[in-house]
Amino acid sequence: MCMNLSLCMGRINCLGPRQDYISTDAPLDRFSEARAVKDVRVLVHEINGRQEGHPGLIKAARISSIYSQDNEPSVLLNGHFDSPLASPGAADCGSCVASMLEIARPMVDSGWVPPRPVIFLFNGAEELFLLVSYFHNI
Repeated sequence: MCMNLSLCMGRINCLGPRQDYISTDAPLDRFSEARAVKDVRVLVHEINGRQEGHPGLIKAARISSIYSQDNEPSVLLNGHFDSPLASPGAADCGSCVASMLEIARPMVDSGWVPPRPVIFLFNGAEELFLLVSYFHNI
């Protein structure tokens, strides 16, 4: 995902961690592995239990929608922020969320306007038999 995004957008450096980009005080216009890990820790320790119907899912979600009539191509980054039962959600899918947040952060902080619209889709309840997976299949 990250390599494809960097090829499409040209400015995001995702070719692997470098010493000057690893710390949380890395430049805000660069991907920081440490900031991404910090986001995962928040999801695991502060917003535990992100299953459909649980308060943690609501706490983790900030829902916004943008309606556009633009037919131009765009870039979609998709990841789910819920987690299975009895899981803190560090791997399912805290890594998706942390990566997406850390990709969004330098875009916002630098004021850079990408050549194509970028849509960040954070979803939940995508597992089989849950509502979102049902709507994806109809």
